[in-house]
Amino acid sequence: MFASRRNLPLALSNADIRHACGDRAYARGRDYARHHRVLDIDTQQTDEGLRVRSSVQGSAVYEQEIHVGEFMDVIEIEGECTCPVGYNCKHVAAVLTSMLEEARPAPLARQRQQIEDWVKRVAEARTPEQWLPELGEQTLLYVLTPSPRQTRRVEVHLQISRVLKNGKGYGKPRTLGIYEMQGTRIQQVAQPIDDTILRLLGGLSRYYAIEMRGDLGAMALARMLGTGRLHWRDIHSPPLQPGAARQLRAAWRHEGDQLHLSLDTEPGGAILLNVDPPAYIDPQHATVGPLTLDPGLDYRTLDALLDAPPLPQGLDAYGAHLVHLVMIGFDYAGRRVGLPFDGISQLPDTDGVTRILRDTDSEVKALHRLLAFGFEAWQPHRTGEPA
Repeated sequence: MFASRRNLPLALSNADIRHACGDRAYARGRDYARHHRVLDIDTQQTDEGLRVRSSVQGSAVYEQEIHVGEFMDVIEIEGECTCPVGYNCKHVAAVLTSMLEEARPAPLARQRQQIEDWVKRVAEARTPEQWLPELGEQTLLYVLTPSPRQTRRVEVHLQISRVLKNGKGYGKPRTLGIYEMQGTRIQQVAQPIDDTILRLLGGLSRYYAIEMRGDLGAMALARMLGTGRLHWRDIHSPPLQPGAARQLRAAWRHEGDQLHLSLDTEPGGAILLNVDPPAYIDPQHATVGPLTLDPGLDYRTLDALLDAPPLPQGLDAYGAHLVHLVMIGFDYAGRRVGLPFDGISQLPDTDGVTRILRDTDSEVKALHRLLAFGFEAWQPHRTGEPA
């Protein structure tokens, strides 16, 4: 009985046979196999691997018992034969080579399989990523809500609801837990586009919530928006639609006896999404759009700004106003130097003094870049300001 590929659970290869039997026995064995000198093969699966009993026509009919196993990803071959050599001989090589040849698909079969795989792939590519659910059919919905755990953060919740038979909205939703993202219930209602979204949300999930953040959050947001099944706060609100880009606006505002950093857009009323690139939600107009930041800022800066603590109004004493201060320094091989722009700086060292020849042209250019961003030179001890 010749073995088929289904009877070869191990990843046996010609290289394994050559390694076990040696180059000469392997070459003679292949020649025996090509000339159909392998008379019989019987295989049996055991706990240790595959046991093969066989017979080969040589100068006489020789019988073999071969054990093929796998240990730590290495194929082990132990073949005994009634020929004078007795162990891992050309007859053993002939049997194993014959099994591989018999198990290998014929060229026409391989070509047919390639064509079938290609036709299947084309058919899958033509399948729409999503479709409108039928009236009364359940569908998967995405709901963005403010995080109850972190201020100024947004989470996404997964809900399943049935489309009302009158076509006007959805019935009572069922909220899914994070542990159900790969469960049977969600797979029953998920469409092809949802599979990609769920993988992205899986990368964003924490043990308590799915927080919209970073580049994965931006990719998931774009795909959820494209489904037409993304809502703000609950599924009975209008589905969110793409909106125009808006500029980030930041300002300190008085609230009671504290100052709070207000982050909004122009026009206002938006919820900020700290995804990369950043985005906003306008609940009033049910839109989601890109958030434009000032030059030099990115989503990491936005993340820090969103965590700005309230400041006591005592900082507003003397009629002063809050400003951002930058101390300029330049790094030369781990040694920091500051202003003024001296051509040579001398810094104390354990061995004496280190002299640093400075690139003043590059330093001046860096300062001009800061000025272009709106920074101004700080002038301390002006009239009416504390020393």
